Amino acid sequence: MAKTRRAHLLPLLAGLLILVLLWSLTVLLRREHFETTVGAQNLEASYHALLTVHALGESPPSHHWLLPTVTLGRPGDKAIPWGGTIPTASGDYVYTSFQPAGFLAPYLTFKLLGIAPSVEHLALFSASIGLLSALLLFALLYRLLVYAGRDPWLAATAALAGCVIGLFSREALQSFGVIYWVHELYQPVLIISLYACFRYLAAEPAGARGAWFVILMAFLGPMVEWTAYVFNAGTVLLLWFVVDERAASRRLAIRIVAATALAGLLTVLHFSLAAGLLPTLMAFARRFFNRSAMASGHAGNPFAEYALSYGLFLVVIAALVLVLLLWHRTHRPLGRRERVLLLVFAFAAIPLAENLLLFQHAMQFSFDRLKFILPAAFIIAFGFAAARFWLRAVIGLGLILASMQGYRAYLGDIDARSSWIATDAANRALAAEVGRAIDPACAVLATSLKVRGYANLLFHRGIHEQLSLADLPGLIEVSRGCGGIFLDGEEAFVDLPRYTRATIIRVDGSTLVIEAPKGG
Repeated sequence: MAKTRRAHLLPLLAGLLILVLLWSLTVLLRREHFETTVGAQNLEASYHALLTVHALGESPPSHHWLLPTVTLGRPGDKAIPWGGTIPTASGDYVYTSFQPAGFLAPYLTFKLLGIAPSVEHLALFSASIGLLSALLLFALLYRLLVYAGRDPWLAATAALAGCVIGLFSREALQSFGVIYWVHELYQPVLIISLYACFRYLAAEPAGARGAWFVILMAFLGPMVEWTAYVFNAGTVLLLWFVVDERAASRRLAIRIVAATALAGLLTVLHFSLAAGLLPTLMAFARRFFNRSAMASGHAGNPFAEYALSYGLFLVVIAALVLVLLLWHRTHRPLGRRERVLLLVFAFAAIPLAENLLLFQHAMQFSFDRLKFILPAAFIIAFGFAAARFWLRAVIGLGLILASMQGYRAYLGDIDARSSWIATDAANRALAAEVGRAIDPACAVLATSLKVRGYANLLFHRGIHEQLSLADLPGLIEVSRGCGGIFLDGEEAFVDLPRYTRATIIRVDGSTLVIEAPKGG
C-alpha cells in the first residue's frame, strides 16, 4: 500500500513543482507590467476592484454591510450616485452585479499581509489566484487520468499539458495578472466543485458517498459568482436525466436546488438589509437585462473573441477532439469509468452556457471567458494521454507554439493600449496641479464623463458624473465646502478618461481653469 501511494505521490509532486516553475516564468515575463502603469483590455475592472478595496476599509461595515461599495470614507463622498449602484441608509452606494466575496478576498488579503492596496499588489494577488487555479486543475486532471487507468507519470505529464492553457493563453496571462475581477476567484471554486461531482460519481455504487461535498459547493459557489447558478442548474439537469442510480441522484438534485435557493435568499437578504428589498430586486433585474443576450446588440463575434483569448490553443484543441473521437471508435462500448469521465467533462462545460445567457457581458469582458479553460484543459489532457508517443511530441510542440502565440497576443494587447501610460501620466499631472490650487478633500468634484474606479482613485474622492459646469455652483452650495472642481475630457478607453481641463470655482466665486498637459 505504501509503495502504491509513493508511486502516485512522486509524479503528483513533480507535476506540481513544474507547474509552480512555469507559473513563476509567467510572472517574470509580466513583472514590468505589474510594477508600472500599462494599458490592457478591461483595465477598468482592476481600478473598480481597487476602489472597492479602498472603500471597504474607509467606512465601517455598518455603512456598506461588506457589500461591493464604491463610496469612499469622507462625508463629502457620500450620497453620490455611481453607475448601476443602489444606496444604503448611510449614502454608501453598492453594486448588485457582483457578490462581495470577489472584493473581500483582496481586501482581507492586503489587510492580513499589512500591504497597501495598489495596482501592483492587486496584479500579484490576481496572479496568485491563477497559480491556485492551475494547481487545483492539475490535481483534478491527474486524479481523473489515474482513475481512467493511465500510468501515474503519463497522467502527470498529460495533466501538465492540460494546464498550459491556464498559464500561457492570452486570456490567462491577462486576466490572472494586470486584470483582476471576481470571475477569476470563481475559477478555483469551480474546479473544487468538479472534483466534488467526480467523487460522487466515482463512488461504488454511484452516489454512495460525497453527496454532502457536492451540496456544500453548490451553496458556496453562488456566494462567490453568479456563474455558479448556471453551473448548479446544469448539474441538476444532468443528475436528474443522465446520471445512473437515478433515485440517489435525483435526491441530490433536489438538495442542490435547495442549497442554491438558500444561497440566493441569503444574497437577497444581505443586499436588502443594506439597501431595501424592492431596490435590490429591481437592481438585480436591471443588471441581468443589461448584460443578457437581449441587450447584446452588436456586442461582438463570439468566435473572434474566443480566438482572441485562446489563439492557437483552439487549433490544438480541435486536433485533439479528432484524436479522442478516433480513440472512442476503438474503445466501444464505453465502460462505467469512461461514462463517469464524460459526465465530469459535461459538468466542466456547463458554465459556457452563461456566455449565451449573458452574451453582452461575455463579449465585452474577456475575463468572462476564463471558464473555457476547464473543458479545454480536459480535452488537451485526455487527448495527450490517448495519443501515441510520436503524436504526443507533436501535441507538445503545438502547445509550445500556442503558448508563444498567447504571450505575443498578450504583449500585442498591452502595446495596442500603450497610449494609456501617457494619458495616465497627464491625468496625474492635472490632478497634482488641481491639488496645488484647491484642496480636493474639502471640494466637491463633478465631471461631464461617466465615473468609474479610476477617476475616484485619481483624486481619492467621490465624483458626481455626467453633469455640466453649470451644475457645479449648486453642488458647492449644498456641500458647504471650500469650492468645486469640474473635469472635462473624453473617453480614452472604455470607462477610462482622458481629462483635458479642470475648472475650479471657489466659494468666493473666483474661477481658475487648468489645462491638462499636452501629450496625454
